[in-house]
Amino acid sequence: MRRTWAAVTAGVFAVVATAQPTMRVNSDLVLVPVSVMDRADRPVRGLTADRFRVFERGLEQTVAHLSVEEQPVSVAIVFDVSGSMGAKLRYSREALEAFWRVSNPEDDFSVIEVSGRPQVLASFTRDTDALQSQLMFTASAGRTALIDGIYMAAREARKGRWARRAVLVISDGRDNYSRYNVPELQTALAESGVAVYTIGLYGDMDELAAGLDGNGPAGPALLQSLAAETGGRHYRVAKDSELPDVAAAIGAELREQYVLSYAPKNHERNGRYRHVRVTVKQDSGARWKVFARPGYRAPGGA
Repeated sequence: MRRTWAAVTAGVFAVVATAQPTMRVNSDLVLVPVSVMDRADRPVRGLTADRFRVFERGLEQTVAHLSVEEQPVSVAIVFDVSGSMGAKLRYSREALEAFWRVSNPEDDFSVIEVSGRPQVLASFTRDTDALQSQLMFTASAGRTALIDGIYMAAREARKGRWARRAVLVISDGRDNYSRYNVPELQTALAESGVAVYTIGLYGDMDELAAGLDGNGPAGPALLQSLAAETGGRHYRVAKDSELPDVAAAIGAELREQYVLSYAPKNHERNGRYRHVRVTVKQDSGARWKVFARPGYRAPGGA
């Protein structure tokens, strides 16, 4: 197992309740993957079940089991090659190389290339060398159908080999050519149960973007909201050269997750959305923060 860790921006620290799938519901149990990070964005290990508290619609649940085993993950990668990416493309490739370098050897990956329309560049595979070779031939050009690309990734993630699934987006967040809009994308992500990790490479125009062609928020607003709503995390990259370290940190986080399980006290099988919140009892002086997907959809009626 490779254990290379990369530091990210100083001062960023979190306890992240994420999900691959975000909240997987068995007939009796809800499974909640949780990443616990220290001030330097490194995983906190050795926590026991009594340190975690889970609330569903405000009602505390009983944690039945805590697993700390590292399990492989299937990741659908959204790789923006539109004209606005330009010189950033080189660093995007280096970021993926760093991400794959720290991944579990059993992980599998799919790559969705985005410009004027999204397309699956490679279906799920563990051969990251082959993926890296394919990406070397990509060129920055055309308009941006980013929302369509993330929508495709949410569907593509279901084809992964593993139950734990995520979507990784590397983009400036611009969208000017998508068929789907943000609400439709949010629905697709909720149904797929994947966590979305976003790496934003922003310029002045991206910072000003508020919405293009009626699709909804763009730029930082889009990437931040998708990460927050799905239990992933958003990274704002100030310098292109920081991309590889950020990507490596995401890969490390995906490997180092606790998985909580609980039997919901609400036994209704009505297919409704249930809000969930996870907290962690902190050590004295610790400054951990909780980022959690807001919930899951209950099983439908018989």
